[in-house]
Amino acid sequence: MWGSPDTNYSLDITDTWEIKMAALACHKSQIPPERFAEMKERMRERYQQMAVDQKFELAENFHREEFLR
Repeated sequence: MWGSPDTNYSLDITDTWEIKMAALACHKSQIPPERFAEMKERMRERYQQMAVDQKFELAENFHREEFLR
């Protein structure tokens, strides 16, 4: 679950960061082009913080549940 206060899984997004940002930049009605650079920098800082204890630079953190069969 993304956005959970109880995260237990980090996903390395370092290699896909620019692709993710290019996709977000396409949503001009939601993110005005004149504010995109500012938002991108804030997001990068946030994803760096999520990766602090990891072996990679940028992370998205989730709460992952595993179900046994």
